[in-house]
Amino acid sequence: MICGLALNNGAWVCISCERAYELDKPFTRWPAWAKALKDEEQKRRRHNARFREYTVLSYEEAGIESLIYGEHG
Repeated sequence: MICGLALNNGAWVCISCERAYELDKPFTRWPAWAKALKDEEQKRRRHNARFREYTVLSYEEAGIESLIYGEHG
């Protein structure tokens, strides 16, 4: 969250940042700037959990062509 390191264990900060910024205490005692970063990261995670992006390489492979042009189209 702070240094950009990918976190995959549900943590909000990596161990290095936790130590460097003294965030090894309850969230309610974090400084305002760290709380704001955590809130933004939480919003991003919730958004990513609800919305997934898909890359369509071709309409034909995805079966979308028939939706757009009809079955015989």
